[in-house]
Amino acid sequence: MKSNTPHKFSEIFVCSKRLTSRFCGCNLKFVKGNMSQNFVTCCCEHCGGDVAFDSTGFQSGQTGYMECPHCKAETIVFKPPQALAVYEPKSVEGSTDNFQNQKKTSSVYWITMILCFAMGCVTTIAFISISHSRLKSIISAIAPEKIDPNFRKVGGNSYDIRDADTWNSPLKLLGLNDKGWTKYKIKVDRIYSDMVVCEVNRLTYYPETYTGNLQVQSSDFVENFVVYHFPDAGSLLSGQELPDCLCMRVGNYNSGGNSVIAFDCGTDH
Repeated sequence: MKSNTPHKFSEIFVCSKRLTSRFCGCNLKFVKGNMSQNFVTCCCEHCGGDVAFDSTGFQSGQTGYMECPHCKAETIVFKPPQALAVYEPKSVEGSTDNFQNQKKTSSVYWITMILCFAMGCVTTIAFISISHSRLKSIISAIAPEKIDPNFRKVGGNSYDIRDADTWNSPLKLLGLNDKGWTKYKIKVDRIYSDMVVCEVNRLTYYPETYTGNLQVQSSDFVENFVVYHFPDAGSLLSGQELPDCLCMRVGNYNSGGNSVIAFDCGTDH
């Protein structure tokens, strides 16, 4: 199939046997042994022989007609299109470093997330603990805990007053027991805001001859002691007999160089 714009050129035929030149209107000079780099080779469409020609002036893919130097038939020749550049992907510089940086960034991200989660858990636990304490205080203020009468607090510790070896009356804890006509009495001496000062007297009785009623024959001072947290101490009067109470020994009370035994009735549990 002929081209719409036939190309006139000097035909230069090259094969392995001979070299022939035919001029067709163009003033082309050819010197054997000094072929231009523009020479290309096509195959004859009739005999398949090689047809070499100078493609100077041809556009890539442009066709023309020449006489085959082998079979003498007119055949199509053309300048082959330029080969397409093959795309070779280039390695990205520092791709390994970028990958390592991404791994490091990912590790930092997850470590940060774990730390944030841990801090959130700690904050939540602390908040719940504080809220629980405040809630307990509010509930205690609104609805006080039921008081157990069998327990008393002394020095911040709770004690069971049913333990007779620890809790008893002052006379029992002092080891003073009534015997025959001899009895011991506790008299209130002085009353303070935090304690009551008492004295123990030993009374000796004798029976009246006519009535048989016991009469005080003698009264002797034995010792003083103090009682902390006596129940309803504000109702006591100096000189009266100390009402019965349960208390425990808590050491001695020192005042003015004098040391006396101290007891404590405790506070509500």
